Parts: sequence; C-alpha cells; structure tokens
Amino acid sequence: DAQDRKVNAILNDEGNNYKYVHIILNDKFCCPFIEFINEQFDKNEHVFIVARIFNDLPFPKAENVYEFYRLKNMDFSSAKIKKVILHSLCVGQLEYWAQHVELLQKKVYWMIWGGDLYDAPRTEIDDLVRKSFRGYISDTDGDCKVAKEKYQLGNEKIFIDAAYTFPITMKMIESAQKQRKEHDYVQIQINNSCDWTIIDMLKELGKFKDRNIRVVCSLSYGEGEDCKREIIKTGKEIFDDKFDYLDKFCSPQEYAYWLAENDVYILNQNRQQGLGNSFASLALGAKLYIKSSVTTYHHFSDKGIKVYDTLDIQNITYEELITYDAETRKENQNKVKYFFDNTYLKKCWEPVFEDDNQ
Repeated sequence: DAQDRKVNAILNDEGNNYKYVHIILNDKFCCPFIEFINEQFDKNEHVFIVARIFNDLPFPKAENVYEFYRLKNMDFSSAKIKKVILHSLCVGQLEYWAQHVELLQKKVYWMIWGGDLYDAPRTEIDDLVRKSFRGYISDTDGDCKVAKEKYQLGNEKIFIDAAYTFPITMKMIESAQKQRKEHDYVQIQINNSCDWTIIDMLKELGKFKDRNIRVVCSLSYGEGEDCKREIIKTGKEIFDDKFDYLDKFCSPQEYAYWLAENDVYILNQNRQQGLGNSFASLALGAKLYIKSSVTTYHHFSDKGIKVYDTLDIQNITYEELITYDAETRKENQNKVKYFFDNTYLKKCWEPVFEDDNQ
C-alpha cells in the first residue's frame, strides 16, 4: 500500500506534466513499447505504472516507470491527466473500474490484447466496464469491430488501430536469415503460444507424419501446464522424434533464430493472436496459414499480403501444404517491412496522444 500511495502521489503531483498514464503488465511487449514511446514522443508527458506479473520477464527501467500493486489505491481524476490507457483488461481490475464508470467514459482507453475481449465472461460487471470506455485501441481493426458488435458500442466511441512495437526488429530478422541452418526437411510451426488448438492441428497434420517434416511449437506461455503436457504427449505420439518444442522465454534475437528455421507457420487459434509472430514469419520467408474466420486473415488480405487458409489444410495434399512460390514469398517479404518501422508505428499512436478532445 505504501508503494501504491507513493505512485499515486507522483501521478497527481502538479510539479510534473504526466498527461498520459499507461497501466501495463510486464509482458514481453512492455519494455519495447515503453522505449518506443519515450523515444518517439515527449517522455515527460507519459508515465507507466507497471504490474509485475511475470517474474521470468524483465521489468522496464526508465525515469517515468513505477511499479504498482493495486488500482484501488490510485486516483486518475486529476484534470492534468488527459488520458489513461489500459493495456489489457485483467480480471483483478474490474471492480475498480466498475466503481469509476464516469472516469471510464471521460478519459480511459482500452488497448485490447485479445483474451481480455474474446474470453471475457458476459457478467453484468464485465459488460458494464467494457461498454464504458471512451476509446478502444487494437493492433488490427478486427478486434475493435468485435468489441463494437459484442458490446453494441455506438459511434460516439473512439476506435483506433495501433500496433505494439514488436520485440523483434528488422535487423534481428536479417541476422536470423543469415544464420539460418539449411535443412532437407520441412519445418512446420503451429501457433505462437501454448493453446489447445495445437492438439487439433497436430492430429490434422498426422496424415503427413511419414513425410520428411519436423513439427514444432512454442509453449513458453499460454494456457498452462495441463495444456502443455497434453501437447507434448500428442506431438510425441504422432510424430515421435520429428516433434520438438520451445518452453522457455528467449531474447528477441534468439526467438528470431527459432522462427527463421520454419518453412511453414500455421495459426490454428479461433481468434486474433500472434500478429507480431505472423509479420516476423512472413519477413523471414515462411508460408503463413491463418483461419479465414479470424480477423487477422482479412487484415493481411486487405493489405495485399498473401496468406493461406488454415481451414483448407484438411483437404489439401502435402505438396499443396508446403508449396510457396518464390515470387509470392518475395512480395510478402517486401510488403511486411512497414510493420517493423517506427515511423509507421508512431503514426498509429499519434491519434491517441495528439487530440486530447477525442
């Protein structure tokens, strides 16, 4: 409580010029995002209050970063605080925000992470909070559309597309491409995190188990230990030593090396997820599959980036699964470069900070 009171005093101190308060978890996107904001915008106007959720991930270090424990000790009503950006809506925060609906309507923006939208219970308190934000931000317009439909949000609300700075940079991708080991097998990665839909895809790809393939998964975060154990068990049963997985957090460069080994990258989730992984995989030259029922598929298609439909995998041959013509690969690699450019990302975030009346 003492630390929270100290942070609250800093937020409301008239001696500083903190106009934009970011409430964020020390997720893998946290450090790169804070560095990006402090480099591209006036860091004297931004303050980050960070909850330490992951002990195995770094905690950001900057003069405008403070650790907090409970929102109940915070007061964001000061007139000098123009906007509060809530990076993900955690269950533990609902009661606080339900008691400050007027504040939500006036100055709070919800940066949607995915699970906090798609997996949200339809309780009275959940709906009340999620319907009451002033603005909604997502890294594709699809998530904003889902929120608009799910909670019947009116046109008086503000909707902004703004992506996070992905920890993997173009320089890291180029380094990973140079370091890529040549192999005679086809490496296929399923999903970007530990998820039950991996098991469904493992079974679907089982028809190709006698081919010269290697199937891999990244299980360092996601659904939890039960899911992870079941994925490993199923993967080994079907593919034996052709199955492998990553179950630790890597540095961004190490993860770029991991992704660079993939020839095919399949997202089998039923909602938008793994956007940064998708861009990185395309930049690295992998063939990308996404379900056409998921908003990300249309996000890429609308930008003229060729991705393939995960729902087709059950009906295609092995050759069709892995074939990716050189011209399409090169076009995709060129078209996704913008995602790694801070100039583009800055333009995404400018509408959030430039107009304090919207």
